[in-house]
Amino acid sequence: MRRLLDAGLTLLIDRGTSEAVRVADIVAAAGLSNRAFYRYFASKDDLVAAIVDDGMRRAESYLRHLMDRETSPERRLRAMIAGFLRQATDPVIGAATRAVLAQSERSRDVAGSAARAALDMIAGLAADPLAELGVERPRDKARLVAITLSGAVQDVLWGRHERSSRAEEVAAYCLAGVRAPVDAR
Repeated sequence: MRRLLDAGLTLLIDRGTSEAVRVADIVAAAGLSNRAFYRYFASKDDLVAAIVDDGMRRAESYLRHLMDRETSPERRLRAMIAGFLRQATDPVIGAATRAVLAQSERSRDVAGSAARAALDMIAGLAADPLAELGVERPRDKARLVAITLSGAVQDVLWGRHERSSRAEEVAAYCLAGVRAPVDAR
């Protein structure tokens, strides 16, 4: 299965955002048969979903590592935000992310599940530091941090915003937002 995931990701990156990747291309690149492909995946969409899931697990591990190095909850949150944005600006990771997102957009199920997975991961990482900071409703506020960070990453990935100082700006915005009182009217 690893060979199929790696071959699929490599082809997605090589082809970029405009050219679709076919199952035949993936199995040829992996040096496997169609039968081997369908033993693990029901469709190309399933493979793309598995590539997204694999990428999310790697990103979460990396972000947890960054957060674990920090001592205060605010610094852990800032490290997570900076790390997530840094991945988007990395030439290899950014290209891979753009290619996988473009491919997943061809399937609503994959695109929706990828977006939910990213938001859930970010919110999950942000919730504990927010609770430690004494933020009211930390899980709800963590979701808002996730939505904000997801939008900032989209801006960086698709080149709509300069990347300099973006992490600190997004972190400051998120921290101010989660600490702001909520008018329940």
